[in-house]
Amino acid sequence: MTTDHNNMARIAAETMLYNWKHSIWSNDVISQDIFLAKTVATFPSPDGSFRDDGNQLHVAFEFKPPNETKRGLNEMGWFWRE
Repeated sequence: MTTDHNNMARIAAETMLYNWKHSIWSNDVISQDIFLAKTVATFPSPDGSFRDDGNQLHVAFEFKPPNETKRGLNEMGWFWRE
């Protein structure tokens, strides 16, 4: 993974977090209590991971910049409840 990829993934994660916390992306699934979290996976490890304790929810995502199509993925996301 390149530094550019990591920086873009960090910016994407910070933007997602900001949008959820400021109700720009408001919904019934993710609350404003969401926060950045460390991933529990070692491989494959998502590029970003969040936790919403109020909803007992984990959110993780795999970031793919426009010029990267590894394994044919353009974007992918996961979320699960405990």
